[in-house]
Amino acid sequence: MGRRAALRNLLVLAAGALLPPIARARDLRIRIGVLPGPDARVMKVVQEVAAKQHLSIELFVQSDPARLNATVNAGALDANGCQDLPALEADIAANEFHDSVRRPW
Repeated sequence: MGRRAALRNLLVLAAGALLPPIARARDLRIRIGVLPGPDARVMKVVQEVAAKQHLSIELFVQSDPARLNATVNAGALDANGCQDLPALEADIAANEFHDSVRRPW
């Protein structure tokens, strides 16, 4: 994953820290699928930062990137932590995923 993509992922998840306290009080848990290696290492740091803001992020490492969107579509994950928009749109079209794959949690 490039530096830009890593920074984008970090910023998107850090934005979750800005959720109102009522959302945090509900034990908000975000389930994110990541690829092993640099993606997982970056998201581990995000997970630690989020925990300090009382946000629970569970990381699910999968070695097959094609399965990440399918798992989001099935509802087992809230987000694919290593997806760029062109690949996401191609995957949605090829697999007829519903709009929940496109929407943020």
